[in-house]
Amino acid sequence: MPLSPFRSAACFVGLAAIGLSAARLDAADSGFYTVTPCRLVDTRTSANAPALAAGVTRHFTVAGVCGTSPTASGVAVNVTATGATSGGHLRLFPKGQALPTTSVLNYVAGQTRSNNSIVAVGDDGAFSVYARQASGTVHFVLDVTGYVDDPANNQPPAVTAGPDQTVTLPATVSLTGTAKDDGKPSGVLTYSWRLASGPAAAAFSAPSALSTTVTLSSPGTYVVRFTASDSQLDSSADVTLVAQNSLGPPKTGGQYHLGPVDFAETAWTNACSPYPASLYSVTGLGGEFLAGVSHTYSGGGSVCDACIKITTASGRTRVARVVTYGDTPHPSNLDVSPSVYQSLNTGEYPRSMSWEFTPCPTTSPLYYQFQTASSIWWTSFWVRNPKIPITKVEVMSANHASFVELRRETDGTLNDDGGFGSGPFTLRITGMDGQVLTETLPGFSAGQIVTATVQFQ
Repeated sequence: MPLSPFRSAACFVGLAAIGLSAARLDAADSGFYTVTPCRLVDTRTSANAPALAAGVTRHFTVAGVCGTSPTASGVAVNVTATGATSGGHLRLFPKGQALPTTSVLNYVAGQTRSNNSIVAVGDDGAFSVYARQASGTVHFVLDVTGYVDDPANNQPPAVTAGPDQTVTLPATVSLTGTAKDDGKPSGVLTYSWRLASGPAAAAFSAPSALSTTVTLSSPGTYVVRFTASDSQLDSSADVTLVAQNSLGPPKTGGQYHLGPVDFAETAWTNACSPYPASLYSVTGLGGEFLAGVSHTYSGGGSVCDACIKITTASGRTRVARVVTYGDTPHPSNLDVSPSVYQSLNTGEYPRSMSWEFTPCPTTSPLYYQFQTASSIWWTSFWVRNPKIPITKVEVMSANHASFVELRRETDGTLNDDGGFGSGPFTLRITGMDGQVLTETLPGFSAGQIVTATVQFQ
């Protein structure tokens, strides 16, 4: 977002060195404006593909894009080269000018490197990039962080759309944008809110106001765009809303107890089966915050690996991973690991609390842990580290022409008595909030732990 300009002699010297003439800078009396970092180019995406080819020059328009002014004479950027098939360097320069002899970024084959630079733009608001390498290609990524312009020119409004939010359906979400302007041409701004992307339609209560509400009815990720316009220039900012179905009401009336709950089964056999040590840290919220529920809520093993949020009568909360279940005096009681107990306990008795299913605070993907006896004739595995409790897993494989639901055992395993057969198979995993993940794997081996490429939102 554009901010108040500042002037720096050192900055101008650097600009002149990369193509902005001193005369042009003096005439413009240029100022520097920051913007919210914005990805302008990524040749790994379909919008900017293909990768840069050796010895070829590509052109990209930058002035008037990513919150910059259309009269910008230079842009501050972060340049990244990745996936190069051979060593080389990138040269960035104003479109229409001669190829410079200096590079912005050097790299070797297979390396990912980045560098910051201020690059002049041509008269049509574009810059050029040239990949100098012996042969092959390199992917080019460019993020804009600011721009240079004459403060006398009209600048785009500076806007924000507010923080990202996660909500439970049905949901009406309050949104408030901010907009600052330089008062040109009239000092009057108009606003608009719209859905940029999402799984379903969204209804705005006041789409032309600074503040509005948006009503969401389907689960998924929504990107809402706020735009402010001064009648000549406009700027936009996005806010991401993750809508989740309710994971059920809280279980009340129970107490939490310091119980024999751990991954290593030092005190008893975990009803959700042993976990491999390699997954302790990712599936156990650091390997420590664990819980056991009563048989009432075991769901025949469906609660295994789920996360629950525990709230005590004194208001303390903790998210824990369910790794076992068993008999307790009250159906809502919990056995918890020492780390959970210590974070909740204030010496009160009874240790009253409620608990509810909740998304796990994980950034790691799913993991598929195949049993050591699994084969193409009898296949059994666990889905570890689900961010959302799983209600159903289906498979389509050499032995199943269409999706069939797998049987869940009381230890949380998912089983196919006829086996997946040889070759690739596709899993379809449904979460408690209605999200559905689909992934195709080339095959498996007994005892293998496979890192997934998917995870719930």
